[in-house]
Amino acid sequence: VESIGSSCFENCIALTTINFPESLTSIDESAFKGCKALTYISLSDNIGYLGSDVFMDCTSLDTICLPEGKLIAIPQNAFSGCVKLTQIYIPANITAFGDSAFYGCNLLLDIYFGGTKEDWETIEIVSSNSSSVSPGKPTMTSEVSTKFGMTDLA
Repeated sequence: VESIGSSCFENCIALTTINFPESLTSIDESAFKGCKALTYISLSDNIGYLGSDVFMDCTSLDTICLPEGKLIAIPQNAFSGCVKLTQIYIPANITAFGDSAFYGCNLLLDIYFGGTKEDWETIEIVSSNSSSVSPGKPTMTSEVSTKFGMTDLA
């Protein structure tokens, strides 16, 4: 399997875990949108493309581990509505966040970033709507613990 198509597993409310094969290179838009029982995502290093809304409204998702490797952008609404998301590992190779990538992720308090603070500050927010003010990049506040130079969630 090299690709998972658009809306392929959308609203599969009983889906709890996914084992992504190393051969997987792309996951299209809304592929896992609304999979309300999904709790953990760890993508393989060969993933180079995620479509918009890919994991939107996965309301039980609490941990995401993005791959070191080919993925350079987190798309629009990728994790929007993941209301139980508490921690994420973002590798240094990520250079852009789509508009509203983490919208509604109010419990996201632990961000592990593989690069430096300076690398973090250069990550671009790509907006599809110039008037949008919703969060793309997870915001660093006094409540959010952002750890730099990490290689994984350990």
